[in-house]
Amino acid sequence: MKDTQYFEELFNAGVEQEDAKNVLRQYLNAGAKASLQWKYDMGVYLVYLHVSKLEEPNEQDQISFVFRNSELKDSNGFVDEIGKNGEALSEGYEVFHSCERELLEAFSLTSQDIKEIIYTF
Repeated sequence: MKDTQYFEELFNAGVEQEDAKNVLRQYLNAGAKASLQWKYDMGVYLVYLHVSKLEEPNEQDQISFVFRNSELKDSNGFVDEIGKNGEALSEGYEVFHSCERELLEAFSLTSQDIKEIIYTF
């Protein structure tokens, strides 16, 4: 199993998007935890992928911060518009679940890999 020093060296170099899936899988297998965190600001809902540090599994941050690459595509979201049925997109759960699935798929994760989903609105 990979240790903390191995991951620190990877993170210090910055993990590229094309390597993020494999590194994240190794990191989770080593004991890190993953979660999703929703935020809302000015009509836009965004979900971010968060991961913990190995030595502090209860402290989590965006994967782009942990992997030290601000270019990682670690979020997904939608603008809360009125749909064809006259209701806001945020009125139903499907658009939230769709955003979550797309983000998880981008990192080859499933819902079983996620420790919790946090809503900050």
